[in-house]
Amino acid sequence: MHFERFQNDFGHLSGFTIPESMCVWDFLLEFQSKTWQPASLLEIGVYHGQSAMMLALHCKAEETILLIDPSDYVEEARKVLSRFDGAKFEIIKVRSSDNASWALTSRYRHALRWVHIDGDHKAQAVWNDLLLANDLLADTGIICVDDFFNPGYPQLTYTVCRFLEQNHSQLQLFLCGYNKGYLARPGAMQKYLEAIRQDLARAITTCGFTDFTIFKTDYPNVVNAFGVVKGRWGDFEYYGLDEDPKKIPY
Repeated sequence: MHFERFQNDFGHLSGFTIPESMCVWDFLLEFQSKTWQPASLLEIGVYHGQSAMMLALHCKAEETILLIDPSDYVEEARKVLSRFDGAKFEIIKVRSSDNASWALTSRYRHALRWVHIDGDHKAQAVWNDLLLANDLLADTGIICVDDFFNPGYPQLTYTVCRFLEQNHSQLQLFLCGYNKGYLARPGAMQKYLEAIRQDLARAITTCGFTDFTIFKTDYPNVVNAFGVVKGRWGDFEYYGLDEDPKKIPY
């Protein structure tokens, strides 16, 4: 886990990340590295590069970090990434809807293990980014969507849910919380769900957070997803069905 180094070395960078969210990233990225073969990573919407640094901490020698952002802020990320010895990264300084972004599909079709969508939050832009991410995502990869369930961006949550309804055979929600939604291929879902059930609470606690609850309040047949929130519900780290909170179906 790289959370402590992330906080010490990059916590000062301008950005809007929630520390607990970066802890979840740390957990999922490490799980990917231990479970599957190396694959590259993408972030859409970089700002000064704070969350990109968590990707850099997990990036292997065989992997490349791809950063899409049209603003000049991304140059700050370039400077910080340059401190990583041997780090391979590519900055695409255009909008994610531009041809230069979509050209990635010729090189990385179904080849990325991580795609973070944090660009323009308008519905049309989010739909574009989900289409692009779906083309790029590997069979065992994760799409992380920023501001999922944020009431400031209802159009974003609506668009993600509509996209999942139309592409249920390709992508499904398996986790949400701390301002993020996490999507995976159906074939990889069970591995991620098992990891969350077995180890996410321990990982969050190890990062120094104890005021949280991980919920799984319905059966898997409709939405097979965990949710993590700030605040402890009674004595439960994991809370299952309302009629039997100790029962956690996944």
